[in-house]
Amino acid sequence: MALSVALEKTIKGFHLDVSWEIGDELAVIFGPSGAGKSMTLQLIAGHMQPDRGRITLGDTVLTDTGTGACLPPQKRCIGYVFQDLALFPHMSVEKNILYGAVGVSATDCDRRLRDIMDLFQLEGLQKKLPCEISGGQKQRVAFARALIRQPDLLLLDEPFSALDSTLRGQMRDFLRDIRSIYRIPVVLVTHDIFEAYCLADTVIVYAGGTVANRGTPHEIFNEQNMADCETPLFFAYMMQKGFF
Repeated sequence: MALSVALEKTIKGFHLDVSWEIGDELAVIFGPSGAGKSMTLQLIAGHMQPDRGRITLGDTVLTDTGTGACLPPQKRCIGYVFQDLALFPHMSVEKNILYGAVGVSATDCDRRLRDIMDLFQLEGLQKKLPCEISGGQKQRVAFARALIRQPDLLLLDEPFSALDSTLRGQMRDFLRDIRSIYRIPVVLVTHDIFEAYCLADTVIVYAGGTVANRGTPHEIFNEQNMADCETPLFFAYMMQKGFF
């Protein structure tokens, strides 16, 4: 299934003008803070509306300002994991996950909940509150909530940014496992070069509200493209470790 994006949006003096398309792959939107990465996810999810543009997911038109088409967010079959995870503190793990089961029958909800609790290693935590589980478990709950409805697209807005390096590594492995099970387009926003290189099938580089570059991680993070990088020491480390 393909995700096609062509968007323009101006807000508070910032102008976003991007166009790209991906298939069933993990695409990383990479770039500095303020480049329009998270805004793009919000526009895809329907939480914001573009000034001009068109977004399609497979044969479904999510937004088309030319025709006035605009599918409400709740009718877009999209899973979304936010940077702060947005778990409801007063709800149990079980209820947090089931909150994402929009349009799923009660019978299917029970089966899917059992399956996803087992898959994401959350057994025994059903009645726990978010404050009673670990950071890694919270991450898995957020992913489970996003995936329980079996969406056609998964959006990830820097979901690992608050984790320490060890846990971030574990969650990157977890995301790779998810990709082997759910063969859907995944869009991950990050400004972490290591994360982008290790996880992406395709890297879409944002700068100042536009697409500055696009390609495989090796194509994007080669020596020539990295010559003006703000993190030369990190690039040298990556070279030493054999990533380039």
